Amino acid sequence: MLAFADVLQPQMTTANMLYSTVREIFADAGIAIGVVALRFSDMIDKGGAGQYTLPDFRLTFLMLSAFPFLHLYDYSRLAPDTGDAGRAKRQAR
Repeated sequence: MLAFADVLQPQMTTANMLYSTVREIFADAGIAIGVVALRFSDMIDKGGAGQYTLPDFRLTFLMLSAFPFLHLYDYSRLAPDTGDAGRAKRQAR
């Protein structure tokens, strides 16, 4: 896994715990962002609070589908040799 490519074995437990915690925090934040986007879609549609329609959900999913593409910028900035240590370990097995 690329997240642990440069982590030494003695630090692996701590790195795994931190990674899991951050992943859970961002999953919860994703739910909150989804709720805010749904409410925003409802406001655009001028619907009543809690009376969500199919177009509200479509607009929400459209807005949320943009978030994964934000990571492409970070991935494009990675060095070409990123992850080579993990690849070497896998090939050595």
